[in-house]
Amino acid sequence: MIQGSPFSEEGRRANFTLLDVQAKGELDLNDLRYINEQLKYGYNDDQLVEIIHSVGGFGAETISWDKFNKFIQRKVDRRRVL
Repeated sequence: MIQGSPFSEEGRRANFTLLDVQAKGELDLNDLRYINEQLKYGYNDDQLVEIIHSVGGFGAETISWDKFNKFIQRKVDRRRVL
């Protein structure tokens, strides 16, 4: 399996670790800002907060490994059905 592949938990863990630059075990607004700037996605802070809420849950300020893993797994499962 390819390193970072969303189709395995090991791959999803590799992606999460890459995104978790400070190795805090969670992703926060500063992490998403950094990724956004580095990859030149162009999201504003409100959009980044929406991403946190979509993945971490309503009112969440961070995205835990568990929430990240479950979110990506659901996306992969939906794609396989299509």
